[in-house]
Amino acid sequence: MNGFFKKGDVLFGFLRRVRNKHGEVVFRPVLGRIGLLVLLLAVTGWMTAALLVYGFVRYKRDFQSGSYVQIVLPWKWDDYQIAWGEEFIERGLGMIREGKVREGVHFVRVGHAKSPTNLEARKVLAEVYSGANRPDLASRVLVEGVPFAEEDLDYLRTTYRVLLANQEDDRVQEIAESILPAEPVLTTINQTTALAAATAHFHRSNFDMAEDLLIDYGLQNNREARILLARIDWERGQRMAAIQRLEALVDRLVDQDEVYILLSRFYREMGQQSRAHSFAVMRQLNNPMAAAPRIGLAYSHHANGDVERANREAERIMNDFSHDANVLLPLAEFAAATKNPELALKIFQTADRAGHSLAAPAILVAEAYLNNDQFRQGIDFLEKHSRDNPDFANTYAPVLNGLYAIGYLGMGSREAGEGHLSQFIGTRGLRTDNYILVSRRLVDLEDFGLARRVLNHAISSDPRNQTALAELIRLDLQTGHMEDLVPNLRRLLTMRKPPRGILEQSFATLSEDRFLFLSQRGEVLRDLLHALDRTAPEETVSHS
Repeated sequence: MNGFFKKGDVLFGFLRRVRNKHGEVVFRPVLGRIGLLVLLLAVTGWMTAALLVYGFVRYKRDFQSGSYVQIVLPWKWDDYQIAWGEEFIERGLGMIREGKVREGVHFVRVGHAKSPTNLEARKVLAEVYSGANRPDLASRVLVEGVPFAEEDLDYLRTTYRVLLANQEDDRVQEIAESILPAEPVLTTINQTTALAAATAHFHRSNFDMAEDLLIDYGLQNNREARILLARIDWERGQRMAAIQRLEALVDRLVDQDEVYILLSRFYREMGQQSRAHSFAVMRQLNNPMAAAPRIGLAYSHHANGDVERANREAERIMNDFSHDANVLLPLAEFAAATKNPELALKIFQTADRAGHSLAAPAILVAEAYLNNDQFRQGIDFLEKHSRDNPDFANTYAPVLNGLYAIGYLGMGSREAGEGHLSQFIGTRGLRTDNYILVSRRLVDLEDFGLARRVLNHAISSDPRNQTALAELIRLDLQTGHMEDLVPNLRRLLTMRKPPRGILEQSFATLSEDRFLFLSQRGEVLRDLLHALDRTAPEETVSHS
């Protein structure tokens, strides 16, 4: 102590008594000692505060995993937050397994905010958001986790499944671009990603790109890829190629359900009702207790003209599976497709009583009304449901605008119809089938100008969209609109496998004398003839 305190020190050595140049006694601070004291007090205060925080979080917030050192050292704070998040996520998942879903989801949500790299938490939250009719939040929470999951196959599969179900094909393609190498490398993750990207391209009618991905990543023998290739053949107009590809799978797959679905639908669309019915029956025999084959058989009965039997079967399915949303939704699609709003309403009410989400059933009720030319009833139903459910109106605005456009135009309210159609066209990210469906309904209403407008927008939004382009050419051939026919045909001919039916129809139409003076007619006819020579004519389906 004698070495620390010196003569003249006062107040524990923090001040020193000295004489100034005038000989007066003054007290001057000893800055080093004061600084040391401040430092010691700060460290003590910091450690005390950290101890208080540690005790509060441990005993009041019930967090047991973090350490006191992680709070004391600022560079360990992130580790502390992650540990906190991981514990809460684990606890929340345990609660969910025990049936305490609400409490468990709360813990998972809090934990995910503190530990964003936990992929299991993201999957659980995505499932919760999907169940709460917030597909946008489900997609976002999964996509934000992709940078942490490039080696997690299960997580990527879940992400692709949700995005494709939500029609977010562009996001799937963006993820694929970030994962797939410049030159194909055949790994499981790359092949899974390529299959998802090919599916996204298929939904946007970019068939050439979809096919390239499947071939480049060696997926020709993959079950899902082979079914996708059959669907691509069908959309390209290569009907026999699609059917032959599917029939080759019938005896090779254990799970044949999707193959039977497509074969039954394809034969039904070709008018081969007996063949379609046989595959519908085979599907039910393959799984007699399941609802989906029974719905397929109802479609077959309806296509064969036995409407009463089809409707009876549909109502039996509704009663047997009244608490299963995964059955009620495809059953409502059946009601809409068969123009049966009464059945669609019964399914909607059944879903309501069971507490299921009513968004999709409500849309299908409206579609059933519109398909049955009950335009006023369809609009009234949608407007009432939207008033009662504002979130529904906001979330599904693009689809609703398309339905409203058809409804008002069908009633003769042109101004309202065109207003909703403009909003529908102004929506970004819609799939081709949304545009095709609306354009076909406009054709049914004989509003060919608006139908062309919808298809032109689809093509301008995605120039590689083969289905929309083929649909526009078919419409122009039907209506005699020749202004854009030649450039559109040239664009179609640049695609790998343009639909042969469109080529034949175009060649026959342009060969007529009334188009003798059409600009570039001779060149286009030669190109069409060359394309027809390259494509072997399809064999006639001989099945009875």
